[in-house]
Amino acid sequence: MKKTLLFFCVISLILSALDIDQSFAQAKNPFLEIIKCPKEILNENAEISVMIYLPKDHAYNEEMPFQFEILKEGKVLRSGILKDPQKELPLSVHLDSEYKGPSTLEIKLEVPYCSTALPKLCKFKSIKFIQPFSTQASGKPLLQLETQI
Repeated sequence: MKKTLLFFCVISLILSALDIDQSFAQAKNPFLEIIKCPKEILNENAEISVMIYLPKDHAYNEEMPFQFEILKEGKVLRSGILKDPQKELPLSVHLDSEYKGPSTLEIKLEVPYCSTALPKLCKFKSIKFIQPFSTQASGKPLLQLETQI
């Protein structure tokens, strides 16, 4: 089972590294969910919060990394691994000079999770938020991005 999850993780990372058409990527990676968000006007010091909700009776897979990557116009601004997603989510991004708009943020998440009931069934989900935005003093101070797996 670990080899299968690793295979899907590698495939997802390869697809996300290639700059290919999204519909093609989704067809080749059935675990990819692309969420296109409407354009927002944000405060220059706004916070963007990202939350993932798991299905009932599921938990994050402790043996696989929960990876994230935040890109602006294709440039990686921040990336990392959440070792304990239950405690580390929601993922927060504070806008600073690197994030100033108008622009588009891409937030990519690789989410491994398992059922809590025996026999445990482990799954994998790739999520990509696409969030166009601009900044101005009167914009929103907080933008919450969330999805249910």
